[in-house]
Amino acid sequence: MSYGAVDTKSLLDIALEGQSEEYRRKVLELAFKGKIEPTDPIFLILLATGRLEVLIQESPKPEDFELAFDRWVGRINKTLASYERVAVEKQEGANC
Repeated sequence: MSYGAVDTKSLLDIALEGQSEEYRRKVLELAFKGKIEPTDPIFLILLATGRLEVLIQESPKPEDFELAFDRWVGRINKTLASYERVAVEKQEGANC
């Protein structure tokens, strides 16, 4: 038997075997939100061991992710504006 002949896509299918379409959708959605490739070996191990199931069941609603992302973007924009203001002040000071 050659283990190299099994591709990672079939490993994902094997790990999701017997699960509902809703569960499969949540698994792929979680991977997408976490910027994880569903074929990542660690992801497949978590999925196969059932640890991912807990994460899926307890994961925040999409609205919570969106709110957190919006807050994060707001903080980044404030920080960038502050850096920009300091850079402009230094440039103006150097030109005088």
